[in-house]
Amino acid sequence: MIRRKFCLITISIFALLISSFGIAQAGWPERPVKFILGSQPGSSIDSIGRILAKLLSEKFGQPFVAMNITGGALGAFPMTMKNSKNDGYVIGMGADMNFSYTGLEKTADFNFDDFDYLCSIFKGDCSFICSGTREWTNIKDALEDVKAQSRPLIYLFQTSKDRLMMQEYAKQVGAQINCVPSRGPSSIISSLLGGHSDAGFSGGVHYPQAKAGKIKTLTMTTSNRSSNYPDVPTASELFDPSYVMDALRIIVAPKGFPEEARTECLKAISEVITTDEFKAFVNNMHFVIDYHEGEDLQRILDRQVIENKKMLGDAAK
Repeated sequence: MIRRKFCLITISIFALLISSFGIAQAGWPERPVKFILGSQPGSSIDSIGRILAKLLSEKFGQPFVAMNITGGALGAFPMTMKNSKNDGYVIGMGADMNFSYTGLEKTADFNFDDFDYLCSIFKGDCSFICSGTREWTNIKDALEDVKAQSRPLIYLFQTSKDRLMMQEYAKQVGAQINCVPSRGPSSIISSLLGGHSDAGFSGGVHYPQAKAGKIKTLTMTTSNRSSNYPDVPTASELFDPSYVMDALRIIVAPKGFPEEARTECLKAISEVITTDEFKAFVNNMHFVIDYHEGEDLQRILDRQVIENKKMLGDAAK
C-alpha cells in the first residue's frame, strides 16, 4: 500500500513537472495575434504588412490576423491601438507621423506617449507628384505656374502633415492652393492621371507609374534625395523654412506591452525581414528596409516630435 501511494505521488509530481515545462516552453504567442494595419488596402503598409503577417504566422505557428483601420485623418488607427488590450495580442503597423505628428494636434484624442514603439520596418519615397504630362520640374515650379495663371493648385493630401507642408510652401511662393482630402494613394494617382487635380502626396507606391512616365515625381519630402529619383530635389533645397517627412513605417503596441511578447516579437521580426522572400517583396515595391528598435527608434521619434512641434508652431504664427 505504501509503495503504491509512493508510486502515485511520484507519477503525479512527474506529470506536474511535464505540464509546467510545457507551459514554460509554449511562450508567446499562445493564440492568434491581431495585426492592425493603419492604412488603406493596396497601400505600402497594407501590402508589406500582410507579407510580414504571413511570415510571422509561419514562424510562430499562430495566425497574425491582418486588418485595416483607416479614417479620422490618420487618427482612427492610433485610437484603435490606444483602446486595445495591452495583453500582448494586439500589434499594429503605421507611419511614424501617425504618432509623432498627429498626436500633437489639438484635436487628437491621444498623445505620443500613449503607445509602446517596438521597431521600424521600412521607408519609401515620400514625395509630391503630378501627372507625367505636366511640364513642371518641381513643386515650387508648379506653384509659381498656377500663381501666374491666377488659379489655385488643386492638391490631394493624405495626411494633415503633408497638407500643412503644402500650405506653407504655397504661402512662401504667394500661390493659392485648394487642399482636397484623398481616399489613399490609388485615388490620388487616378485623379492625377484623369486630370482632376494638379498634384498630390505619395508615400512611394507610384514607382511603376513613374517608371512608365505616367506620373512625375516633383519633389521629395524626405531628408535626402532618393536613389530611385536622383535628379529630383528635396523640399529643403527649394523652401525656407522647409519640413521633413520621411515616414518610417513602424510597429507599435498598446502602452504596457508585456516584456515577453516584446522580446519574442522583436526577435522574430528582425529575423523574417532578412529572409529572401521579404527582401524581394520590399525591393520589388522599391521601398527600403530600415530597421530600428529600442533607444535607437525612440531617439528618431523624439527628434520628429521636436521638429513637428516647431512646424505646428510656425503654422500658428
